[in-house]
Amino acid sequence: MSRIDVVVPCYNYGRYLEACVRSVLDQAGVDVRVLIIDDCSSDDSELVGRRLAAADSRVEFRRH
Repeated sequence: MSRIDVVVPCYNYGRYLEACVRSVLDQAGVDVRVLIIDDCSSDDSELVGRRLAAADSRVEFRRH
């Protein structure tokens, strides 16, 4: 099985973050890891990113 790392840069796109990450995680036939990089968003991106990371060990969240 192929391993893929996906980096998701994020700045004030919390409303799209969950759908984006779910789309990556739902890919069949690959072992994926997602790294969300939040560039100090002023919306709810941090909350969404931390929630996604807590719910799935394949997701990491980092905030600058």
